[in-house]
Amino acid sequence: MPVSGLIKPYLEDEMYCQQSDLRLNYRRTLEISAVLALSLIILAFMTFPSFVPVMTMKPVYIEPIMVEEIPKTEFRKRELTPVKPSIPVIDVTVSEAADIPIIDVDDIIEYFPMPKAPVFEEQPVFIKVERMPQLIGGTQAIVDYLQKNNLLPPATKNGINGKALIEFVVNENGIPTELRIADEFPEDLGFGEAGIKVMSGMRFTPGIQRDKAVPVRMTQLILFTGE
Repeated sequence: MPVSGLIKPYLEDEMYCQQSDLRLNYRRTLEISAVLALSLIILAFMTFPSFVPVMTMKPVYIEPIMVEEIPKTEFRKRELTPVKPSIPVIDVTVSEAADIPIIDVDDIIEYFPMPKAPVFEEQPVFIKVERMPQLIGGTQAIVDYLQKNNLLPPATKNGINGKALIEFVVNENGIPTELRIADEFPEDLGFGEAGIKVMSGMRFTPGIQRDKAVPVRMTQLILFTGE
């Protein structure tokens, strides 16, 4: 066998052994390094058991808070003032030997004044209502009343014609009130007076406003014809 053929297997065995030693050394080196690092950490903790960090403190200005003292609220009971008696009490000191005092009538009137008469509000007089008053009997009632009571003015007997405008208020009962002469022609011949007398004897149906009888102001023209 040639020498080169013997050397080649030997070299291969030598290289294999070197690789095995490197693997073994690497593992041992790693284990030794881990043990050394752990030992150094334990030694550091034993040498410096407490670690105090260095902190830089800066002064900070804090604005003071002002606290105002508020007084407590006091609750006081309201004192009720005594009610004055409605009836005045006369303080009279009477001894055992004194007689019973006599109260004057004027003092009683002063203490107990007479009540005032109630004031009744006047009902307003209407000019226009839902249902106006109607003369009972119509204008023929005026003619009949004039002739029956002989109320024709004397001027009519002399052939003078005239007229009278009478203003009045028909109250809630249909009776004319507050009669006055609004106009007459000719004047001062009795036509206005005759008109007031005849209208005071007339009767009306009352005026109705909202289903209630109300006073209504009206006028009536009366014509007088001479004979």
